Amino acid sequence: MKVQLSKLEIDTIVILFARFIGFLSYYLSIPILLNILGTADYGFWIMLSSVLNWVYVFDFGIGLSLKNKVVEFSTNNNNKDLKEYISTSYYILGICLVILMLILISLVYFGNIKQLFHIPNKIVPIFNMVLSIMIVSICITLFLKLVLNILHGLHKTALAETINVLPQLIIIVSLLIYNYAGFFEDNFLAIVQIHTLTLPIIFALITIILFKYKLAYIRPIFSKINQRYSREILVSASSFFLIQLSNIGIYSTDSYLISYFFNNESVAVYSVCYKYFNVLVFLMGVFMTPIWPIVTQKYIQGQVNEIKKIRLKLFKIWILILIVGVCLIFTSDYFYSILTNNKLFIPNYLTYIMFIYVSSITLSMIHGLLL
Repeated sequence: MKVQLSKLEIDTIVILFARFIGFLSYYLSIPILLNILGTADYGFWIMLSSVLNWVYVFDFGIGLSLKNKVVEFSTNNNNKDLKEYISTSYYILGICLVILMLILISLVYFGNIKQLFHIPNKIVPIFNMVLSIMIVSICITLFLKLVLNILHGLHKTALAETINVLPQLIIIVSLLIYNYAGFFEDNFLAIVQIHTLTLPIIFALITIILFKYKLAYIRPIFSKINQRYSREILVSASSFFLIQLSNIGIYSTDSYLISYFFNNESVAVYSVCYKYFNVLVFLMGVFMTPIWPIVTQKYIQGQVNEIKKIRLKLFKIWILILIVGVCLIFTSDYFYSILTNNKLFIPNYLTYIMFIYVSSITLSMIHGLLL
């Protein structure tokens, strides 16, 4: 008997596979980066990356707002307004990111921000250059990744997740090659170049290909920018932006605060423990990602009871994920030794606290989806 899988089930399977590949790359990078950089520089790299990831919040909520609007327009088969909305979203985001990029780079060179970081001595001479390169790369990547929100809104979640994992694969391959060959004299600068070049190049190619073929009918063009959507986009995006800003304080300041009040070695310890338990967030995300546009669609159609059923299913999934988390606690010492090549000691109390912390994040993901 032939088994028919629903689109949601197929998307979930593809997302699970794509995110598994991404997470495998994520974990493989830990021992490689530790070997290339050493504990202190690795901790500094993690801290610097996490601080600069704050920039990702400065899409001003436009990405998530666009995702919901794509669902609405596509549900009503309104491709004309959808194309105008997408073109206007790119226009507004582009202006905002250029302004943000100029402000941040000005702060780097004229704001004397070095005193805010515990910078390893050998990195001090290149710190401003490294920070500026990372800011430019992240802003360009953030602009180009807007196409993923469009794919999610069109219920092409599996394709979006597959695209999202490509840069991670290329980065891990590049790290492996560099680890065994070594093309640069400065290891830290090499790591920066691998990451900052890969992301914008890959997403630029993907964006061009998608809008030339699969999404040609809604390709953003300057003539389709409609100023009547500008205020709507900013108002709609502002609620998501406020949520994202709050998440900075809750989830994104940890590495910086640990580095500032303790040292970069402590960041490395914390980062490995967090990445280990982040598999719970990964699992929750596998189920949450394809459901977002479905919940949005059912909200537009007024199907409140269906949304309640989805919420109940998500809470049951959350209980199962907690059980997985308990299993991770018992196997933590074994995996810590593999991930770090026995170069780091991670205390048990940090493992227990991290389990509680990450479990709370997965629960908040459910509430955030259904708000």
